Amino acid sequence: SYQNNTDAGTAAIIITGIGNYSGTRKAAFNIRSLTGNVIRNEDELRAALGSDQGSKDFPVLLILADSFGISEPIITSENVHAVISGNGETITMLNQRRPSEADKKAAMFEIMGSSSLEFDAVKADARLNSRIIYVSENAEFKGDSETELIAGAAYTYSSGQKSELGGQFIYNLGKTYYNGSISASASNNRFYGAICNEGYFVLGKSSIIKNVITSSGGAVYNSSRGEFIMEGGLITGAGAGTVGPLGSAVSNFGKFTMEGGDITSNISGGAAVYNNGTFIMNGGRIDKNENLTGRTAGLRMHGISGGGVYQYGGSFEMNGGEITGNKAVEGGGVMIAAGVFTMNGNTALISGNTAYDEVGSNTNEANFANGGGVFIRGGSFIMNGGEISENIAGCLVT
Repeated sequence: SYQNNTDAGTAAIIITGIGNYSGTRKAAFNIRSLTGNVIRNEDELRAALGSDQGSKDFPVLLILADSFGISEPIITSENVHAVISGNGETITMLNQRRPSEADKKAAMFEIMGSSSLEFDAVKADARLNSRIIYVSENAEFKGDSETELIAGAAYTYSSGQKSELGGQFIYNLGKTYYNGSISASASNNRFYGAICNEGYFVLGKSSIIKNVITSSGGAVYNSSRGEFIMEGGLITGAGAGTVGPLGSAVSNFGKFTMEGGDITSNISGGAAVYNNGTFIMNGGRIDKNENLTGRTAGLRMHGISGGGVYQYGGSFEMNGGEITGNKAVEGGGVMIAAGVFTMNGNTALISGNTAYDEVGSNTNEANFANGGGVFIRGGSFIMNGGEISENIAGCLVT
């Protein structure tokens, strides 16, 4: 049965056992109003998000009536709580407003104070003019499965650049729950990830991050202050420069927990996942990724490799999931340079990976093809369970 479920507000559902079952359970839920403010242009959106209104339980609803462009960042008030319902409409950034030393938080949407903003079927296209979302320390951002963030761009690299100038699409200091898509990033002259997380970030089961390019940091850069949880979704087609060590998909210096999803078909000068923090893999797949370092002309080196995971410090605990079909010169599946890699349980699998090198028959180039499944250069490897099978290490003379 239900209580107070006919109007907007807090309602309740009551479940009572019957037959051989007894007991009662009551749970509360919120009913949002179907009415909202119709937004037709930049000025109306700026005004709506620029004043304190709504609450986390009952955010104000903003309904986009049409697609439109914005000329300057939309900066929220300190305590506005809003849902933008896009119905597939697109908000486009018209002018270049990338983060800089003078304005590190610059983005299409700057979520400030303790505000919260949710995208419901919104398309935000930065046209390589700007970062798209900035989330301050006490703020919150959510994007549903129909949200699309397109063509974000952060700061062009210069000596001494800091992480707060990164994050082509999302720079998060607060809390972000993202379940939509991210695609088509800027050129590879940007550092610190398509997503730069220095807060709490959850990547949902329907999320897709594809074809994002950075010079370093990959699709997700998780700093030493960050906690990144991959519940599911897909990271594919990501690149992170021509030479490692940071990851093409995830560069982790904080805490990264992989519960599910697929990190696949990422090719660059780094492993799919670079770890120098705490990486816990409970499920999901890291598969079909390739690290070109050591095999590309001019990059004859070893020690910066690993096709699936490059473990450079901290700890990597694999309790489940699969690392399969990855390629690198050393450590096709996992390369351990420092730190501790522990394999536990019955479902963790490292299989079908390749350590593969090509050398010229008339050269003195060394063969670096070591460790098809796991290569231990430093640190330590503890295998309490799981399976390592059918991996290959070999050299092709051309």
